[in-house]
Amino acid sequence: MGVSVNTSFSPLSKKKKEILKKRMQIQKSIRCFFDQKGFMEVETPKLVSLPGMEPNLTPFRTSLLRNKKNHDAYLITSPEYHMKKILCSGMKKIWQMCPVFRNAEEKSPYHNPEFTMIEWYITGGNYKSMADFTEELVLYISQGFAKLQKPFEHITCREAFLAYTGLHLEELYQDKDTFIKKAQGIGYAVTVRDETADIFYKIFLKDIEPHLGKKKPTFLFDYPAEFAALSKIKKDNPLFCERFELYIDGIEIANAFSELTYPKEQKERLQKERQERKELGKEVYDVDTGFIDALEYGMPKSSGIALGFDRLVMVLTGTKSISEVMWFSGEEVFE
Repeated sequence: MGVSVNTSFSPLSKKKKEILKKRMQIQKSIRCFFDQKGFMEVETPKLVSLPGMEPNLTPFRTSLLRNKKNHDAYLITSPEYHMKKILCSGMKKIWQMCPVFRNAEEKSPYHNPEFTMIEWYITGGNYKSMADFTEELVLYISQGFAKLQKPFEHITCREAFLAYTGLHLEELYQDKDTFIKKAQGIGYAVTVRDETADIFYKIFLKDIEPHLGKKKPTFLFDYPAEFAALSKIKKDNPLFCERFELYIDGIEIANAFSELTYPKEQKERLQKERQERKELGKEVYDVDTGFIDALEYGMPKSSGIALGFDRLVMVLTGTKSISEVMWFSGEEVFE
């Protein structure tokens, strides 16, 4: 059975109006912060010929009629590729706030098929300096809305696994069988048939993520290298990568990298993700050669981050569902 259109109308309640007023105040505060920091606000396409290659994301597909022929087109899941093309053109500090679209997302208080993302890049820095900048931004815009305890907590994935489960995460990648036996011994339903990524998330989602950011906002650093995506691998420990996520009250708010700038390695990773999509039975796309060309032209050392604006508004207004902080949620558009 397909999704039906919701044609009903309900006027905005007084509570909803107040929340949306706060949403717009937060949006203005964000723009003011970036202006003060000397960032260039940019605009990138929302309809593209090639979407991101992330294996776990499903883009919305449509078609573009040109010269009486239909061409595949997709709504962006992130503005990342085009923002990096701008970065390769010489811009040093860029940002934007834009709608992004993700199909087949789970139904939860934190997900909506269309949502607003804030994404920014800074040349010359890394994921540690990006964490400092992000903390400054969040504290700036939280004034008058929520009192967030500072300084934010910094913890690595290794430290989090040890603190909340007693398991040594690096053992998962160095001695998988031993790690599985130890995990089974404390009640985790993992087997030798599970991929390391599945084992990681079975444990992480159950006993680690719910604790993150509960007492104070928390940066979770150094994800395993298999989750590097577009981030650099750590030179001092190649089992892990230079990536962090920001959690507030158990909710993932942002995802950041020390950006990978090597075109050959980037192309290899995208080809690997393409194969993963194929094995998962998902739609497969060509690698965006324009993105690789931009890296060949020269991408400076930089850090980048994507922050979920709607989730941040939820945290700052004390609401429990993403639909409460949106002008129109998916629930109000589709039944």
